Amino acid sequence: MKTKDEVKAYIEKLYQQGVGRYTAAPPLYRLLWRMGLNIPPPFCQSFRMNVLVFGILFTIFYPIIMWMMNNLFTSWGTSVTVFQTVFTGVVFGLGMAGWIRWKSKKLDIPKW
Repeated sequence: MKTKDEVKAYIEKLYQQGVGRYTAAPPLYRLLWRMGLNIPPPFCQSFRMNVLVFGILFTIFYPIIMWMMNNLFTSWGTSVTVFQTVFTGVVFGLGMAGWIRWKSKKLDIPKW
């Protein structure tokens, strides 16, 4: 993992290329860094790693959010199925990883 100054410089460089600061280093990644995990920013990861990170995290948080919305706004029981959760997690992970890969190539972002 790079030092905090190197991460800030990297984020600033991406910002100058037109990538938002919170797109270059999403809040989730900032939280993981504060927790001490040595994970590179999403634009520096491989396609496979981005699919795993975004897909798994979406799969974890999606049913929680849907359950909360379902119980707060309706009186029905939970209707989120395991298949629905895994499917949406995979689709979200592939979509985010594809967008990050496309944006990285478009901006010619160097590897970490």
